[in-house]
Amino acid sequence: MPATPRPWTAPATLPLPIDGPRVRLRLWEDADAAALFGIVDEHRAALLEFLPWAETSHRDVADSWAIIDGMGAQAATRPLGNLVLAIVDRQTGEPLGGTGLHRIDAAQHTAEIGYWIRPDRWGEGLCTEATRHLISAALRPVADGGFGLRRLIVVAAAANVGSCRVPEKLGLRLEASRVQARWERGRGWSDDR
Repeated sequence: MPATPRPWTAPATLPLPIDGPRVRLRLWEDADAAALFGIVDEHRAALLEFLPWAETSHRDVADSWAIIDGMGAQAATRPLGNLVLAIVDRQTGEPLGGTGLHRIDAAQHTAEIGYWIRPDRWGEGLCTEATRHLISAALRPVADGGFGLRRLIVVAAAANVGSCRVPEKLGLRLEASRVQARWERGRGWSDDR
């Protein structure tokens, strides 16, 4: 009879930052609060189409700072259940968007990857690059400097063509489409891929 696997545990030191050629994935920092608020505030209407948090979050710099503080607290919590990361320009440090390992299921050694990029940088492949490197780090064994997860899930709104293209460009397998799985502003119940 096969042995029962042990629950996944986060590496003692998170393997961060994660670098790609153009992007760096790292924890959000207090110094990012003004830039994060500026991105969300400037692009709120475009972000709202698929990111409902943009309606009520990041209403001012203090709110963005408090959200960053909460994300840092989550990253320090064990067992780790949610790790929210900034996607920043590797050369300038400018925030470009966010990603992370969400809904971490320690028993199954799995996590969900979410992502977003500021709308004025859409179409540059930044999200694909960030996701490629996050997947690599997430699946790499802890002994080799990774997170040691076994399986990752990407869920994107079917109507969000750009988000759906990210896993396609990375050659990930589409395993399921969920019919009317999410409520989208202006669209009603919509499908996930």
